[in-house]
Amino acid sequence: MIPIHRRPEPAALTKVRGSRLPQAIDAFNDHGPGSAALLERLVGYDVVKKALYLDQHKKCAYCERQPGFDGQPVEHFRPKKLAVRRSQRRRIQDRERYWWLTWSWDNLLFACTTCNGPANKGNHFPLEPGSSPLTCPVRPATSPLPSACFDTATERPLLLDPADHSTHPLDHMVWRPVDQRLPRSLWSWTLYGRTKRARETITHLGLQDLADDVGQRYRETVWPRFHREVERGIGRKAPKQVLAAWAKLVRDLVDPKAPLTAATWSMLDVLRSSSAALRRARLPAPAIP
Repeated sequence: MIPIHRRPEPAALTKVRGSRLPQAIDAFNDHGPGSAALLERLVGYDVVKKALYLDQHKKCAYCERQPGFDGQPVEHFRPKKLAVRRSQRRRIQDRERYWWLTWSWDNLLFACTTCNGPANKGNHFPLEPGSSPLTCPVRPATSPLPSACFDTATERPLLLDPADHSTHPLDHMVWRPVDQRLPRSLWSWTLYGRTKRARETITHLGLQDLADDVGQRYRETVWPRFHREVERGIGRKAPKQVLAAWAKLVRDLVDPKAPLTAATWSMLDVLRSSSAALRRARLPAPAIP
């Protein structure tokens, strides 16, 4: 997972929200939260699917696969139908939230069907212990809704939001070799959660399932290029040439447009000090994507 940088809110979404949100408020007043009448009005947000797809370099916001455009969903970070949480080991369904954020630009992401599916993220939205859920509308609600209903800073999600720039996903989770005693060409990789938020995100999004894809990228691209273009040059080329080759490799591979950018960064960060000769070369940490 790498940070998502959205463009300013598209006018098409502003227009849809202007017509759809008042209709949803009327349905909420007449039938209540979680009602079929309300849920069937939570539509129209996919007018921004193409914008999200392009802003995210045609990648899923969570797993960084490139699944193609057709058939993939617009993801609501705060789910629009209900929020599934756990309280004292019990699974609870919060049906009051977060329907009114259906058309909020900062709540929308392009995601793949796997990450967004019910077996993974789906409607899961756990909060840190002691965090109060976002203020919800009270019947009868008026339009516009109170600003407190949109102040998401009041709650602390346990899932990482790739569009939240107050923290970087790589501060929370990195890929590491399963067994560094093996020859480096044979390394497989596992996703390590440094924080509770990371571990919850890995679990709910099934990100550990990326291990095969990450291993394939390592064996076919990252390791061969690192070994050929950087490591072989140590002792044969001037230190400046080795550093230049390293900088070029990082630019080529740690590219937001490429798949699995965060995993690639992790691989290079480990490889740069994976032998005594490499440690003496003092390759700088790769730039954070």
